[in-house]
Amino acid sequence: MATFSFSQFREIACVGLSAVTGFLIGVPLLALTPGPLGVVVLITLAIIGGVVGFRKRRQPIFFYVSLVSVLFLSSVILKSFVVQ
Repeated sequence: MATFSFSQFREIACVGLSAVTGFLIGVPLLALTPGPLGVVVLITLAIIGGVVGFRKRRQPIFFYVSLVSVLFLSSVILKSFVVQ
């Protein structure tokens, strides 16, 4: 059975969290660009976020910045949906 250290977890989580950050940045843009173009923009931003996370995966501060940005963006998006 394979065991993972925290540094391996952090590297994997950096890629995932930054991809989610790119996705969350693209969610409001989806309303501005309806149709298939909006979906392409959303997927493209998620891929770009994943690539940035892959390149920065060895920096510990990037993990925490990505975590805070996901929490912040998801709470802002959630509040905007609840208000409407």
